[in-house]
Amino acid sequence: MFGLQDDWSPAEADAAAQRRAQAVLGELGALQLALLDGGVSVARLSRLALLAEGEAGADPALREIMQAISLRARVELTRHGA
Repeated sequence: MFGLQDDWSPAEADAAAQRRAQAVLGELGALQLALLDGGVSVARLSRLALLAEGEAGADPALREIMQAISLRARVELTRHGA
């Protein structure tokens, strides 16, 4: 998959980064709800770990946002021992 990313246009890279951002934010929201319900599953943490790394986009502003989102995901993973 990573080899294919080298062939992406800037617009495709940005679109992939935006999809990843939405997925990470969704997992972070689900993690928050799971904490309120009393527990976090290993599967949820595994999904978050997979999403924490990946396409950051071509646009510099998008890259900065992706770095912040990825950092938040890594903080939560560390916090929960994943």
